[in-house]
Amino acid sequence: MTMRLAAGLLALGMGCVCARAEDVIPPMEDKVPPVEDAIPPPVKALGAPAEMGFPGGLQIAVTTTSAEAQKHVNQGLNHLHGGWEFEAARHFGAAMKLDPNCLLAH
Repeated sequence: MTMRLAAGLLALGMGCVCARAEDVIPPMEDKVPPVEDAIPPPVKALGAPAEMGFPGGLQIAVTTTSAEAQKHVNQGLNHLHGGWEFEAARHFGAAMKLDPNCLLAH
């Protein structure tokens, strides 16, 4: 009898938890923020990032209409892989400015 009561209480508790899960889903934003808001202020304050050579580095094709944005994404990935996060952010920011629809740059 105790086992049935425990199982019933567990099922009731799970039902309450599952029913409440829908309440915590945040509403969708009505508008997407501009690209400039996605680039950190210290990165915006600097000039355009320099292109560096990465022999045997990462080369990943991304969906973009800009060849320059593609170069900046690859540079950013290589810098990120090498542990230079700040320089990677500069390249990703430059790619976002060139093509705001380039998802990997974000």
